[in-house]
Amino acid sequence: MPGPADYYTGKFLHMFAWVRRHHAALVDGRLARWMARFEALPEPSRHLFVRLLLRRGPDFRIDRLAYPGVDDGRMAALGLALAGFGTLVTDPRRRLESLRVPELQARLRAVGGGASSRLRREALIAALEPMAEEGAELPLLLRLTPGDEPDCLRMLYF
Repeated sequence: MPGPADYYTGKFLHMFAWVRRHHAALVDGRLARWMARFEALPEPSRHLFVRLLLRRGPDFRIDRLAYPGVDDGRMAALGLALAGFGTLVTDPRRRLESLRVPELQARLRAVGGGASSRLRREALIAALEPMAEEGAELPLLLRLTPGDEPDCLRMLYF
Protein backbone atom coordinates (compact mmCIF):
# COMPACT_ATOMS: atom_id res chain seq x y z
CA MET A 1 0.00 0.00 0.00
CA PRO A 2 1.52 3.34 -1.02
CA GLY A 3 2.15 5.96 1.63
CA PRO A 4 0.70 9.46 1.70
CA ALA A 5 1.42 11.80 -1.20
CA ASP A 6 4.04 13.65 0.81
CA TYR A 7 5.96 10.59 2.04
CA TYR A 8 9.13 11.22 0.00
CA THR A 9 8.90 14.99 0.32
CA GLY A 10 8.42 14.62 4.07
CA LYS A 11 11.59 12.52 4.33
CA PHE A 12 13.46 15.07 2.22
CA LEU A 13 12.30 17.95 4.44
CA HIS A 14 13.17 15.88 7.54
CA MET A 15 16.72 15.74 6.17
CA PHE A 16 16.71 19.56 5.92
CA ALA A 17 15.65 19.92 9.56
CA TRP A 18 18.17 17.35 10.76
CA VAL A 19 21.05 18.99 8.88
CA ARG A 20 20.06 22.43 10.21
CA ARG A 21 19.88 21.07 13.76
CA HIS A 22 23.09 19.02 13.76
CA HIS A 23 25.33 20.71 11.18
CA ALA A 24 24.19 24.34 11.06
CA ALA A 25 27.81 25.53 11.00
CA LEU A 26 28.41 23.55 7.78
CA VAL A 27 25.41 24.96 5.94
CA ASP A 28 26.87 27.78 3.85
CA GLY A 29 24.86 30.58 2.27
CA ARG A 30 24.52 28.82 -1.09
CA LEU A 31 23.07 25.66 0.47
CA ALA A 32 20.81 27.67 2.80
CA ARG A 33 19.43 29.65 -0.18
CA TRP A 34 18.85 26.45 -2.15
CA MET A 35 16.96 24.90 0.77
CA ALA A 36 14.84 28.06 1.19
CA ARG A 37 14.05 28.10 -2.56
CA PHE A 38 13.00 24.45 -2.37
CA GLU A 39 10.77 25.07 0.65
CA ALA A 40 9.14 28.01 -1.17
CA LEU A 41 8.09 25.83 -4.12
CA PRO A 42 4.41 24.97 -4.48
CA GLU A 43 3.70 21.60 -2.88
CA PRO A 44 3.12 19.70 -6.15
CA SER A 45 6.44 20.99 -7.52
CA ARG A 46 8.24 19.85 -4.35
CA HIS A 47 6.65 16.39 -4.65
CA LEU A 48 7.63 16.19 -8.30
CA PHE A 49 11.21 17.31 -7.68
CA VAL A 50 11.82 14.70 -4.99
CA ARG A 51 10.29 11.90 -7.06
CA LEU A 52 12.32 12.85 -10.16
CA LEU A 53 15.47 13.16 -8.07
CA LEU A 54 15.06 9.44 -7.31
CA ARG A 55 14.71 8.54 -11.01
CA ARG A 56 17.24 8.22 -13.77
CA GLY A 57 17.17 11.28 -15.98
CA PRO A 58 18.01 14.00 -16.62
CA ASP A 59 15.07 14.46 -19.04
CA PHE A 60 11.49 13.52 -18.22
CA ARG A 61 8.38 13.59 -20.40
CA ILE A 62 5.97 15.97 -18.75
CA ASP A 63 2.92 14.15 -20.14
CA ARG A 64 4.00 10.98 -18.33
CA LEU A 65 4.46 12.46 -14.87
CA ALA A 66 1.90 10.87 -12.58
CA TYR A 67 2.61 10.84 -8.87
CA PRO A 68 0.47 11.15 -5.76
CA GLY A 69 0.24 14.80 -4.81
CA VAL A 70 0.98 15.95 -8.37
CA ASP A 71 -2.42 16.48 -9.96
CA ASP A 72 -1.13 18.58 -12.85
CA GLY A 73 2.34 17.48 -13.99
CA ARG A 74 2.60 20.39 -16.43
CA MET A 75 2.06 23.01 -13.73
CA ALA A 76 4.38 21.25 -11.27
CA ALA A 77 7.10 21.02 -13.94
CA LEU A 78 6.60 24.68 -14.84
CA GLY A 79 7.00 25.58 -11.17
CA LEU A 80 10.32 23.71 -11.10
CA ALA A 81 11.52 25.40 -14.27
CA LEU A 82 10.54 28.88 -13.08
CA ALA A 83 12.31 28.35 -9.74
CA GLY A 84 15.51 27.15 -11.41
CA PHE A 85 15.22 23.49 -10.44
CA GLY A 86 14.76 22.42 -14.05
CA THR A 87 14.64 23.61 -17.63
CA LEU A 88 12.23 22.90 -20.45
CA VAL A 89 13.92 21.01 -23.29
CA THR A 90 13.35 22.68 -26.65
CA ASP A 91 15.63 20.53 -28.82
CA PRO A 92 13.34 18.77 -31.35
CA ARG A 93 15.69 15.79 -31.72
CA ARG A 94 15.76 15.14 -27.96
CA ARG A 95 11.99 15.51 -27.75
CA LEU A 96 11.58 13.06 -30.66
CA GLU A 97 13.91 10.60 -28.93
CA SER A 98 11.61 10.64 -25.91
CA LEU A 99 8.86 8.88 -27.90
CA ARG A 100 8.41 5.11 -27.60
CA VAL A 101 8.76 2.92 -30.69
CA PRO A 102 4.97 2.45 -31.15
CA GLU A 103 4.54 6.23 -30.95
CA LEU A 104 7.29 6.74 -33.54
CA GLN A 105 5.72 4.12 -35.81
CA ALA A 106 2.28 5.73 -35.53
CA ARG A 107 3.70 9.16 -36.39
CA LEU A 108 5.53 7.78 -39.41
CA ARG A 109 2.38 6.00 -40.64
CA ALA A 110 0.38 9.20 -40.15
CA VAL A 111 2.63 11.05 -42.57
CA GLY A 112 2.60 8.23 -45.14
CA GLY A 113 5.87 6.66 -44.08
CA GLY A 114 4.90 3.16 -45.20
CA ALA A 115 6.14 0.01 -43.49
CA SER A 116 7.34 1.60 -40.27
CA SER A 117 7.11 -1.69 -38.34
CA ARG A 118 10.29 -2.92 -40.05
CA LEU A 119 12.38 0.06 -39.05
CA ARG A 120 14.54 0.20 -35.96
CA ARG A 121 14.20 3.01 -33.44
CA GLU A 122 17.10 5.05 -34.84
CA ALA A 123 15.76 4.77 -38.39
CA LEU A 124 12.31 5.88 -37.22
CA ILE A 125 13.82 8.91 -35.51
CA ALA A 126 15.89 9.76 -38.59
CA ALA A 127 12.81 9.52 -40.82
CA LEU A 128 10.78 11.78 -38.53
CA GLU A 129 13.50 14.28 -37.69
CA PRO A 130 12.85 16.64 -40.64
CA MET A 131 9.23 16.94 -39.54
CA ALA A 132 10.28 17.55 -35.94
CA GLU A 133 12.29 20.54 -37.12
CA GLU A 134 9.16 21.93 -38.78
CA GLY A 135 7.41 22.19 -35.42
CA ALA A 136 5.46 18.92 -35.26
CA GLU A 137 3.81 18.52 -31.90
CA LEU A 138 6.20 16.66 -29.63
CA PRO A 139 6.06 15.89 -25.92
CA LEU A 140 7.41 18.54 -23.59
CA LEU A 141 10.45 17.52 -21.60
CA LEU A 142 11.70 18.73 -18.26
CA ARG A 143 15.43 18.49 -17.58
CA LEU A 144 15.94 18.34 -13.84
CA THR A 145 18.81 20.56 -12.71
CA PRO A 146 19.16 19.91 -8.99
CA GLY A 147 22.73 21.16 -8.65
CA ASP A 148 25.14 19.72 -6.08
CA GLU A 149 23.02 20.68 -3.09
CA PRO A 150 21.05 17.41 -2.73
CA ASP A 151 24.33 15.47 -2.67
CA CYS A 152 25.73 17.89 -0.10
CA LEU A 153 22.64 17.44 2.06
CA ARG A 154 22.90 13.65 1.83
CA MET A 155 26.56 13.76 2.84
CA LEU A 156 25.75 15.93 5.86
CA TYR A 157 22.81 13.71 6.81
CA PHE A 158 24.49 10.32 6.46
